[in-house]
Amino acid sequence: MPSKLVVRKVKFTPEEMAFEPLPDYSHLKFKRRRPPNLVELDPDLAVFFRTADAVNNALRKVMEAIPEGSPRRRKSA
Repeated sequence: MPSKLVVRKVKFTPEEMAFEPLPDYSHLKFKRRRPPNLVELDPDLAVFFRTADAVNNALRKVMEAIPEGSPRRRKSA
C-alpha cells in the first residue's frame, strides 16, 4: 500500500515573498523563419516527389544533362 503524502507548511521570509514574477511576453508574436535553403514545392509536384531524396535525385539528373561549358552550370564544391 502506498505511503501517505506528507504536506509541510513552509513559512517564507519577507524577502522571499517579495519575489517579482517574470515579465509576460505572451502578447508578442514571433515570426518563424524558414531555413535559407528550403524550397517549397507546388502541390502537383509534391504528389510526384514525396521525399527530399526523390527531388535531389531528379535535380542531379537535370544537372548531368546540362552541357559542361554552359554558363549556367556551377561547379560542385
